[in-house]
Amino acid sequence: MVTPLPADPPRKRWTRDECKRLQASGWPDYDGLELIDGQLISKKGAKRPHVNMLNAFMGFAFRTFGGDFVNINASIDVEPRENPKNEPVPDLIVLARRSDEINTNPIPTDVLLLTEVSDVTIGFDLNVKAALYARAGIAD
Repeated sequence: MVTPLPADPPRKRWTRDECKRLQASGWPDYDGLELIDGQLISKKGAKRPHVNMLNAFMGFAFRTFGGDFVNINASIDVEPRENPKNEPVPDLIVLARRSDEINTNPIPTDVLLLTEVSDVTIGFDLNVKAALYARAGIAD
């Protein structure tokens, strides 16, 4: 009797605690990752249109809100029940208070504006990440 093979290989679901240990171990590729729904997602390799748009929006955000309130590629916290398996890294956030006043990941009430610049990942950003931000009250 032949055992049927699974359609997809088994996957490891990660928690924030496991990711913190992985990062502390010095794993060299960790800095280019974000944790979404227990999966490590690569944020490396942005294409030129993504870089150009992010640079343009960053300039606008710095002029409009001031550099002390703008963070680029910084992890945030989401709704508390979602935190154990999620630590998203938006492309740009504008904070409600100065960045140097926040010593941990910003929480939803710290975030005035959140931006994801999408080209290749537009489906993922509009569906998975947007829903995650909406549940946290960051995007409505």
